[in-house]
Amino acid sequence: MEVWFWAAVTVISWGIWLAPLECAPSIDARVKTLMITLGNAGVSLALAASWGFAGLTWAVAWPSILGGMLWALSGCFAVLATERLGIAVAMGVWAPLNILTSLAWGGLFFGELTGMNGTRIALLCLAFVMMSGGIAMLVKGSSTDVDATETTAPQKHLPASGQTLGWLAVVLAGIGWGTYFVPVRAVDASLWVMAWPLSLGMLLGAALIWGGGLLWRGRPATNRKSPRPAQPVRIWVLGLAAVSGLLWASGNYGALNLMQGLGTGPGFAVAQCCLVVNAIVGMTLFGRPPRRSTGGRWVMVGVVVVAVGTALMGWVGSSS
Repeated sequence: MEVWFWAAVTVISWGIWLAPLECAPSIDARVKTLMITLGNAGVSLALAASWGFAGLTWAVAWPSILGGMLWALSGCFAVLATERLGIAVAMGVWAPLNILTSLAWGGLFFGELTGMNGTRIALLCLAFVMMSGGIAMLVKGSSTDVDATETTAPQKHLPASGQTLGWLAVVLAGIGWGTYFVPVRAVDASLWVMAWPLSLGMLLGAALIWGGGLLWRGRPATNRKSPRPAQPVRIWVLGLAAVSGLLWASGNYGALNLMQGLGTGPGFAVAQCCLVVNAIVGMTLFGRPPRRSTGGRWVMVGVVVVAVGTALMGWVGSSS
């Protein structure tokens, strides 16, 4: 029963963590990522301090720091993929790839497929296919009724090299986000303590990427467009970012506990049900897509398919 509590925490928290920033003015994605990781680091530090830092040595901490930096780098790849391919195509590729990668690492590093009979492996494959198909429906529904002027459409004016870079970035994002938690799972230490160096690695990685962006913007503007003027960041936007960081941190704790209970692959796959919550929030609160539209119907069907696939994945993981 406890594992399903953590599943609910993860799915709800990761499903709504971006909603606060929907109300924020448009700012650079790297700045937004940096502010979110600041909020996440603050929450993780407070929780780690309340539980104590006993057992947090450098040998224990560095794998989590590495995992956090990988998360930030994957986020940078995701931003690049979204700019080159559009969010619908990018999410439709990296979400199933996240699940497939986590299942592969779970079997390779943690022996989670060892001892499974043919029936359970077949059910696991069926659950993956259902979740991937449901995610594709969610993505299709979310993009069906979007105005063509929005940035969710692929950048078709880009040259072939730009499209190729987008596909490379989306693959790297999918693999990276399906891998960042493996170093944390490989270390035998309290998750409540390990989450602090993980968030520190995310913050460090986001800061490095943000700093690199500043250097790029500051170089001579030869053969490139002039950078957009920097937009002032208001205090209330920082507050929204802190709320997003709190929600993401809550989901991260839930996901780590979920992976302990179900296994790395099935646990992370169940966590991807957060896309269902994200789609429902987008449809009900922000009207994207409208509920009575074609896209809204695609979203509702996708919600059911992903939910059934998630339940099947969780059952296979918990009973293996």
